[in-house]
Amino acid sequence: MTLPFSTPQLLLDASGRCFVSFYFNKRRFRYSSAKVLGLSIQPNKVPSEQRAVEAQRLVLAFHSALLDGWIPESVEEDVCDMERPVASFVEAFAPAPHLSKKYADELIGTRNRFLDFLSRRQLSQTPVSSLSRSQCVAFLNQCETASTFNHERQRLAAILKTAYSNLELNNPVHGIPQRKVAAVMHEPFEDVAAVLEEIREFNSNLYLCCLITYGCLLRPHKEVRELSWQDISPDLSSVKLSGKRNKSKRVRVVPVPDFVRDELRRRRERSKSTSENIFSKAVEPFNPSYFKSLWTVFKRKSSSVRKEQTLYSFRHTAALNLFSRSGDLRKLSTAMGHSSLEVTLGYLKHMARTELTAADMPMF
Repeated sequence: MTLPFSTPQLLLDASGRCFVSFYFNKRRFRYSSAKVLGLSIQPNKVPSEQRAVEAQRLVLAFHSALLDGWIPESVEEDVCDMERPVASFVEAFAPAPHLSKKYADELIGTRNRFLDFLSRRQLSQTPVSSLSRSQCVAFLNQCETASTFNHERQRLAAILKTAYSNLELNNPVHGIPQRKVAAVMHEPFEDVAAVLEEIREFNSNLYLCCLITYGCLLRPHKEVRELSWQDISPDLSSVKLSGKRNKSKRVRVVPVPDFVRDELRRRRERSKSTSENIFSKAVEPFNPSYFKSLWTVFKRKSSSVRKEQTLYSFRHTAALNLFSRSGDLRKLSTAMGHSSLEVTLGYLKHMARTELTAADMPMF
């Protein structure tokens, strides 16, 4: 009796991806994983040193299924898509509707610059499976600063994410290391109350972010931005962050001073659920650049904020204030969520601006 299928064979494409290929009733089929069989065999998702073994498992799984009477119904779609030009995937990208307009515009800008790069380098018709890390690096190297490089890298990774995850391909941007950005000195404020009052008139979300950063010494771009009402105690007296939410990787409980609590109380009156983010009023927080963008706009309009002063300046001002009043290094370390006293000592060393005067010398 002649079998209606050929013996499955292992194939490799130009990028090193594995496929199993066979004919069934004179029609060719190719698969890169065994998900159509209900099995978790994905050779292109495992480390390269394990790929050969996993690929053989893939071949054996399909051969066994065919012998048991399994009938393939359609060619796996991603096999066809992998030969699709990378430019067509990039052109099809559209930012998710929940993103802020500014971040969406930044993504579109990166998309257009990458399409222009592909066109100039005659790479537009390159199969998506063949786009290399070095080609992505060449695009990113057009950036003038390390900070711009890192932001463009993050946006390019987001643009390619959908196509590469659907095709079970490794996103070539993920292997590109970030550039080291020169340390920024977050200069403390001399009159933090005046700056906060100016921000209150500018934007209520930025005001609350700066108020919590100063009053609770939380980090603005992640710890503060991601706060939901369930992170704050019912009486608004403390904030509790899990180890996943802060750099020390330990559960962190921070007291909330009265001036922050009063502002939180007014805002909570308008909330509908404890799962709400306190800024976005939705489950999901605003994008990572949200407060940075607001601060940039505010800084342009403000005449009282200096170039070296950033959102982190509120945290640094609070740290100096706390330490000057308590003189207790352990309290400061706990308040800042540092992993050790050594980190706190290094922090104070970089922030110190005090000059030694005669009044500081030993008395007789």
